[in-house]
Amino acid sequence: MLNDTIIVKAGQEFDGKGQTFTAGPALGDGGQSESQKPLFKLEDGASLKNVIIGNNGADGIHLYGDAKIDNVHFTDVGEDAITVKP
Repeated sequence: MLNDTIIVKAGQEFDGKGQTFTAGPALGDGGQSESQKPLFKLEDGASLKNVIIGNNGADGIHLYGDAKIDNVHFTDVGEDAITVKP
């Protein structure tokens, strides 16, 4: 359970190794509130792979620039699954 957003810096890769990640109360409750925070924030050029987002995904994943995801699955979608930002 995550209580802080995991920030993947530009040029780095986060390999979740098939683990399931869910949001703690500090990130949100998985409902429809726009005030929830993402589990993952990927900076421009970062990548995320082999991750399962569990039933409380809060605001999901935020991708910036040309960030990439590979083999990422959601068991349920809360407010948002993936948000792409310039």
